[in-house]
Amino acid sequence: MIHYLKEQTQHAIGFTIANRGDCERLSDIIFEKLNVQISYNTLRRFFDLDKKHYKPRLNTLNILSQLLGYKNYLALCATFPEKNRWSSSKKIFIALGELNYSRLINILILERFKQTQFVNLFSLTIREFVFRQEFDLIDKLFRDKELALLTLSYSEKIHIGESVGSALKLATLKPKTIQKLLNNLVFTELVILTYVDYSTLKPGTYFQNFVVEALRIPNYKHHVFFKCIRYLGNYLMNKPLEKLNLRLSSTTHPILVSRVFSVRILDKIAHDKSFNTDVLALFTYKKKHQLNTNDFLYELRIVSLIMKNFKLMKCLIDESEKGITEFYQESHAQIHLLLHLIYATKNKDYKTINRIKPNFEPNKWALSYFSFLHIFYHILLYHQTDKTDFKRAHLRNFKEAAKNLGYTNFNHSYCIHYFD
Repeated sequence: MIHYLKEQTQHAIGFTIANRGDCERLSDIIFEKLNVQISYNTLRRFFDLDKKHYKPRLNTLNILSQLLGYKNYLALCATFPEKNRWSSSKKIFIALGELNYSRLINILILERFKQTQFVNLFSLTIREFVFRQEFDLIDKLFRDKELALLTLSYSEKIHIGESVGSALKLATLKPKTIQKLLNNLVFTELVILTYVDYSTLKPGTYFQNFVVEALRIPNYKHHVFFKCIRYLGNYLMNKPLEKLNLRLSSTTHPILVSRVFSVRILDKIAHDKSFNTDVLALFTYKKKHQLNTNDFLYELRIVSLIMKNFKLMKCLIDESEKGITEFYQESHAQIHLLLHLIYATKNKDYKTINRIKPNFEPNKWALSYFSFLHIFYHILLYHQTDKTDFKRAHLRNFKEAAKNLGYTNFNHSYCIHYFD
């Protein structure tokens, strides 16, 4: 899609971006038409004039999309010409129908180079292989070096993870198949680590099956991640909790750092019987390692909701920064708004509630968290109304959502006494 944006921008302005002067000229055009400043240096990097690979910022993509007449980059993606999509999709469907791996990989490599709709076509292909139980071919595709999957942006990885993970949870997976997928570290990073399905953390379900098999692999690279997931699943099911010793490295992704700190908080409560949280230690670590705020707060927000820890919620609200830098962080922002609404409801802060509500869009929650977060959405609605009929309806919705999840922590009393 970025390749398409570059092409269309040059077509719209009537000249090719080939040097610094062209970038300065384009910068002037943007200012004249949109009254927005964008430096020639940013444009030089976007059009690859310095021969280095840079991941463009969302703001840059939005400005260039607006120059083409779209509201933002997301709107451009949504209206990408159907004939271009169909041409490539048709080739993929033919290759899949013939189960012609050589043709399929050639199409995907070409789309990867064009950077237009590779992520969608790749996800479609893998989903098809999941439904066909072609796990050897899935393993082969994720290992293909020409696709360079690990160089995708984190937003693109999230897209693949949600597309493939949502199909994978419906498949019948034998332990041998799970082991094969876990030993493919590219697949693990793009799918298993990004699509943590919070509706399947109890024994015998999709994600817990991956947890069980991962922890059987000696010296596995992602042991810390899977130990965190197992601990959270046990906590939600009121099962005995092990004492954890989880270590972090300087290269650990901020979301995993957040997950580790979240589990440490749960561990402290379970063994010390205390809701006190050493918040200073959390943010000292974040500052020391210069972690992205949106990513770092992600799992901490989730655990503050689970624990009904309003002290921690307040600290997370105060720490949050405005704006997002990648598409996947829109989900982070919406979880933040849920947290803020719950905290404001606790304090009967109606001014804040009225200010936040227009921007609150639960449909933007990550697919893997969607049903889980609705537990707290139903709690919020239950406590925000005084009308008996509405209360009954919201309590009924909560019970139905809780029953579908099957976590023993989420019972009738949990909803009724959430703010006590």
